[in-house]
Amino acid sequence: MYILMLALLIIGNIIIGATGKLEKRKKKQCVWSGLQLFWFAALHDETVGIDTATYYTLFRQDASMSFNELLTVSSSSYEQGRDRVFHICMHFLSYIWNNPQIMIILISAMVAICLSIVFYKYSDDVTLSFVLFICIREYSFTIAGLRQAIAMSAVWLTLSYINKKEKIKFFITTAIAGLFHAGALLYLVGYPIAKIKKTHYLIIMATVFLLVCVATNFYPILAFANLPFIGARFASKLQSDPTSSGMGTVLVYLAIFIVFTLFNRSIRARYEKSIQEEITLELNFSIITIFFFLLGFEFANIIRVGSFFSIGLFLLFPRIFLLFKDSKIRMILKILAVVLLATQYIILGPEANIQDYTFFWQVG
Repeated sequence: MYILMLALLIIGNIIIGATGKLEKRKKKQCVWSGLQLFWFAALHDETVGIDTATYYTLFRQDASMSFNELLTVSSSSYEQGRDRVFHICMHFLSYIWNNPQIMIILISAMVAICLSIVFYKYSDDVTLSFVLFICIREYSFTIAGLRQAIAMSAVWLTLSYINKKEKIKFFITTAIAGLFHAGALLYLVGYPIAKIKKTHYLIIMATVFLLVCVATNFYPILAFANLPFIGARFASKLQSDPTSSGMGTVLVYLAIFIVFTLFNRSIRARYEKSIQEEITLELNFSIITIFFFLLGFEFANIIRVGSFFSIGLFLLFPRIFLLFKDSKIRMILKILAVVLLATQYIILGPEANIQDYTFFWQVG
């Protein structure tokens, strides 16, 4: 079923891309792509996705608990006490439909709409951005991790606030996202990071920090984890759990970043100054994404924090093709990129246990 979803997205965008004016084509492609993300994520049953069955159980518990219980329940005894805002929202959602499927439908709509808005505003080629998002398996984990999916949807929209220098809106939106997923709170560094004009400074700082971590057996991370507030909110993400999972994703991200960095000036020259500032933000976010994914080889759960910043790579990816002035060569290379991404996605699978798809109405 995931192959059908990807095929519909690509074929539909090719057909749309062959007709109409550029701006209308882009809008239609975003709507079409968003619809594909939505139906696949919204219509599955509780067996699809690593944590979906757990969320179904929690939704039923949230529906049965009173508002006062959800406010006062102990975080040491109940899951509801750990991410209270999420469970309170699910409690009120159960008044509309006392079925966990409404939670899946609503969160799927949030992901599809918010991502489509960002790609419409900032992506040079929405098809490439959507295909990378799916084939690099970030999409799979928005299906499996519902709290993070809500938080990611919110922080994606803050790109506009960063570009427009709207600090208050950025911090308020990110803080709200942090109520649903603690990892979003680390996204607060996004605003100052976006202001670093010399990208190589950020590369140097991230590299030095990683080297120090390796040389000291990750002492800076472990010391950070022992801080009072940090330990309570990020304990699960800062537990040492060495893994090689995510190696393919890191290699793709590194390839995109390295190619763009090597030809940074040539690509930037094709854009006006305001877009060049957006590119700096995307590059800086790409560095932070790769930084967290590399840390993920020692702290597996911290990879999910890097996902909050990965939007930069989805936007950088289509810009690389502007290296080639000939439109026919660009098109050939884009087709090749889509074929390669789709091929590895189909061969290796989508991960997060979404490969065996069942519609929710087929159960029972």
